[in-house]
Amino acid sequence: MTREQQTKHPRLTWLWAPVGIVALTLIGTTAAEATCVQKVPQLRAVHPAVPLLQHGGGADQSAGDESIVGLWHIDFAMEDGTPYDEAFEMWHADGTEFTLDNAVSPSSGNVCIGVWKQIGPRTVKLTHVGWNRNADGTVAGTFWLWMTATVDRNGRSFTGTFSTDSYDVSGSVVPALHASGTVKGRRITVD
Repeated sequence: MTREQQTKHPRLTWLWAPVGIVALTLIGTTAAEATCVQKVPQLRAVHPAVPLLQHGGGADQSAGDESIVGLWHIDFAMEDGTPYDEAFEMWHADGTEFTLDNAVSPSSGNVCIGVWKQIGPRTVKLTHVGWNRNADGTVAGTFWLWMTATVDRNGRSFTGTFSTDSYDVSGSVVPALHASGTVKGRRITVD
């Protein structure tokens, strides 16, 4: 805006100041966002209620089915009990897994995939992967999660442990993004 325009329209100068501040803030944001799971401080402490899980309905399979196959609501907690993440997770009979995660927005890539195998009675081991992205959407590296979980005898829940690491684009571990703790799953059913 020229000095002549500012003299004729002094209110326009005040209008452009907030626009400039917002633009500088957006340009200055360069922090990486982890796909599937972010650092704990970026997560909210309280998970939203999932109404269909409140009634405690049984598994879709026959009573006593101890298979991990199906749809689950998952809660992750750090070793000290602090909430870490939440997800809807689909385990397939072919040994693949798909997760819709709550730690990051869909625009940052909140979908991860994995592979699993049976390692004991009612117990499975999962390797789960996703992309980490920078604030501008470019790839910052990868996210890896390893989980071991045991399904209860009625097939309605599971418990286990997890560990995560993130790697930058050169393949080096990003120590600040390491996490480990416990995981609990509740089966989501049709009824």
